Amino acid sequence: MSKEILKEFKILLLTFSVVVLIFGIWFFFGVESWVALFSWPYLDPIAGHYIGGFTIAMGIVGLLTYKVDDWERIEIFAISIILWLILGLIAMIWGLILTPSLGGILMVVLHAIFLIGFIFFYFQQNLQK
Repeated sequence: MSKEILKEFKILLLTFSVVVLIFGIWFFFGVESWVALFSWPYLDPIAGHYIGGFTIAMGIVGLLTYKVDDWERIEIFAISIILWLILGLIAMIWGLILTPSLGGILMVVLHAIFLIGFIFFYFQQNLQK
């Protein structure tokens, strides 16, 4: 018997997917504007476009996953999001230590909020009978 996905988890997944799609599109098509707006310390357009492409893909998969009603079918995706958020948070904190920026603070806050949400609902989902 498969577990139904918690409504709150689905809302978190939808919110996450929309946010990463926005960032992904921004980075893929206009990473230079992100650098200028947030005084980002580095500009590597190829890396920015690559990150944008990856986040667009994550957002699309998240939106597709939102339609799935079986926890067993999306659990591995949830784990990959958690791992991505942990590593991203470490990288962003590291970047803030080396070169503080408003964009870095924004990214740390977003990573932390989503990480807490995904970990919380991941455990809630697995505790559900």
